[in-house]
Amino acid sequence: MIKKSFKISILDYKISNLKSVKNALTYLGFENVTTFDPKEISKSDGLILPGVGSFPHGMSNIKKLNLIEPINKFIQSGRPLVGICLGMQLLFDKSFEFKDTDGLGVIAGEVRNFRTINK
Repeated sequence: MIKKSFKISILDYKISNLKSVKNALTYLGFENVTTFDPKEISKSDGLILPGVGSFPHGMSNIKKLNLIEPINKFIQSGRPLVGICLGMQLLFDKSFEFKDTDGLGVIAGEVRNFRTINK
């Protein structure tokens, strides 16, 4: 049996800690590429949305880089997607970090600060 390689795209939306994710995937033996190119994303077997930073800044960069449609197409394809930290939060409908900001709307719900939930 021939083992097919599994190529993972690490989404570079100009805000994230990309090196740690890339190093981990390389260590584990996964072919990987750091990219914001929709064609490269569409050719991948998996997609990772890493993230360090603020929700509004992350969504702003995703919009500026025209990544909403490529992310949604990838998700609709049924291939695996992993969101890490901010990357996971961006998948929700909305966040209230710093200001009300719409997210990607992949997961129904809102990202809220624990201190504001019961107020």
